[in-house]
Amino acid sequence: MNKKLILRASGKFEDLFKNIKGGCAKCTPSGVVKNNDDIFVVFDNCKNIARLAVMGPITKPIISGKEWLSITLPTKSKIKGFAGVSCNSMKFNDDNLYMVVESVKRVMKKKSGKKKILYNGKVVIIAKNLNGKENWLDYELPSKVKGFEGIGIINNQDDDQPRLLALCEGNCCRTGIPSKIPGSGRIQVFKPGEDKWQHDLQISLPDNVNFIDYSELDIIANKKGTDGSVVILSNASRKLWVGMLDLINFEWQGRGVIYDFPSNKNNEFCNVKGVAWLDDKCQKVIVVSSSSKNSKKDLECKYYEQAIHLLELP
Repeated sequence: MNKKLILRASGKFEDLFKNIKGGCAKCTPSGVVKNNDDIFVVFDNCKNIARLAVMGPITKPIISGKEWLSITLPTKSKIKGFAGVSCNSMKFNDDNLYMVVESVKRVMKKKSGKKKILYNGKVVIIAKNLNGKENWLDYELPSKVKGFEGIGIINNQDDDQPRLLALCEGNCCRTGIPSKIPGSGRIQVFKPGEDKWQHDLQISLPDNVNFIDYSELDIIANKKGTDGSVVILSNASRKLWVGMLDLINFEWQGRGVIYDFPSNKNNEFCNVKGVAWLDDKCQKVIVVSSSSKNSKKDLECKYYEQAIHLLELP
């Protein structure tokens, strides 16, 4: 039997930001990260970023909305929102936010002159001045609707360069029926290139992580940078997994632990989309949830939708 997360606090975005201007017309939260003392939330239908704060003890924390951040992207950018967000906690002077765009259609010309349609993810790096830089992720995705849903950033010990971990939404990084066969989660690892992030290697999740899909990840490295505590969230399975990753060989240490969300017959966590560690000891997480796809039918989903939640591992 899986262990059950302990809910400590929840707050709906419409309440947390009701007196703060500059936000999205209708929030669909997709990713979250803690950077220093701030919590940042991104949305799949909006380029603005929500900045929040958490105060008080974990047994009775208070969540408050602080401001909406309006970012600037290149003039020709067609990005409408983001699937996940991360920061590099392993590099002292890296204050950037890293956001992943799930999948973008590309039209490539072959030598023969014929055109080929590809789908690739993108990473958008947001500097302190809120200016963004876009780069392609050099990995071919199956479609525009099944791409990367989560992102993590670490530093490689050999070359002191960042490595980007992109979590595929579908099993085996596929679409359609194969993507829903549980137990084949994949993380694609990239390293910086001249004009794109080059694919470096693939990490397979342990086969006991039998989720139907995967919606975001976060990673915190130990002080030596040799191991990282990884948390992965599933929207369809409504579960969370925690495992330890060897950052030198990119191998899992054991099979990790799966956690269920707290629930009762009236209130359920239905559309969990983003997750991040809240503390360095990796005992507390932040989760953001979007609206239920069947909100008219699933009344039990409404209480926790369009909200941010603080939960503790038992």
